[in-house]
Amino acid sequence: MRERSTPKPGGSGKVRRLGIPAIADRVVQAAPKLVLEPIFEADFKPFDVIRDV
Repeated sequence: MRERSTPKPGGSGKVRRLGIPAIADRVVQAAPKLVLEPIFEADFKPFDVIRDV
């Protein structure tokens, strides 16, 4: 993960660290999401509620 520092708003002179994920990190995060998301979506689908307003 790369890290960049950006100035905080307000002109206080402090900086905020910003983590920028590398491509390998994104791939590692996306792989389990592609596997797990359909499983959990199927489990929670019956609980979707549509309310008439």
